[in-house]
Amino acid sequence: MRYSQVLSPIGIIIKNRSMGYVNPEYLIYKQIAYYLRAQYPGVLFHFDSSGLHHTKTQAGMLKAIQKGKGFPDLMILAPRGKYHGLFLEIKTEAARIYTKSLLPADDHIADQEQWLSALRMNGYDADFARGFDEAKMKIDIYLNQGD
Repeated sequence: MRYSQVLSPIGIIIKNRSMGYVNPEYLIYKQIAYYLRAQYPGVLFHFDSSGLHHTKTQAGMLKAIQKGKGFPDLMILAPRGKYHGLFLEIKTEAARIYTKSLLPADDHIADQEQWLSALRMNGYDADFARGFDEAKMKIDIYLNQGD
């Protein structure tokens, strides 16, 4: 599978010759999934597919069964310490999450921050992760609690 990168005003767009546009976050999801399967084979995890590209029909169906916008990308269903599980909202390394005054960078980030905050209030560890390396670090810290 060959990918080409094209610089656009909003960052790097990854194109796959057979698939067309590929969401850059999806490539990070794949890295994380491979890592979790290799390093933590007994751990249950799931990626929310709402952030991926869907047909209009699929997008409408997903919207009809969701509580709202901004649900985190990755769920790790493994209690550790005082937490019931780990939720991560995956971003590219270049993503802007907060403004200089520490407010959410846009409405979409604000929706995601509301979800993360609600999850924290309900006993889950929940945060943003920029890129594979930061996600891996947060996963390792979380899953190795109490070792």
